[in-house]
Amino acid sequence: SMSTSSNNNSSNNNVINKNNHNENYALAVSHVVSSLMKAYDEGSSLNLTKAKSSAAKKYKLQGIPRVSDILGAIPPSHKAKLMPFLKQKPVRTASGVAVVAVMSKPHRC
Repeated sequence: SMSTSSNNNSSNNNVINKNNHNENYALAVSHVVSSLMKAYDEGSSLNLTKAKSSAAKKYKLQGIPRVSDILGAIPPSHKAKLMPFLKQKPVRTASGVAVVAVMSKPHRC
């Protein structure tokens, strides 16, 4: 019975760490969002990659906050304004090849 109780304790610790990580992750995401909004309101430029990595360091994350999570955390008041800045990354497709159709204006030959 002794070994089972110690197993229970270790699993509880894992749960606590996981919650901590999720909380830190949420804090990191909101940190990035607030610095984005601040930069936008001040009209200053912000390096999103730097902002994400500094937030990850500050909150001791294993990885870097995902853009999708950052987009999800932006309040509606700023969403339309900040969307273009977050969507500057090149989009990858599953095959690795993005097909872009370029239509020229029809003109007389």
